[in-house]
Amino acid sequence: MNLVSNSFASYELTESEQLQGSVLNPHQRAVLQNRLATIAESKLALLFTPNDPLSYAQAEAYDRGAMDTIKWILDSSDTALSTLNSGGDTIE
Repeated sequence: MNLVSNSFASYELTESEQLQGSVLNPHQRAVLQNRLATIAESKLALLFTPNDPLSYAQAEAYDRGAMDTIKWILDSSDTALSTLNSGGDTIE
């Protein structure tokens, strides 16, 4: 794992490091699933106000982005775990 010099903190990872780093433990998965449920409830509770449609659109977009990000993390973990399990690699 090597730090890449750029405007953001990023790392050059091997395929194995990428896979292992993508796997969530059960507690992390539960926390993210709970957060996803909370955001979904918030999204369902949004009320459209004709006098302020922009506010609704911004809140809906924020919730959608947060949900998509969490789902991507959960899906990445599932994919990585499946790949590791099928390849006989182990999580260090």
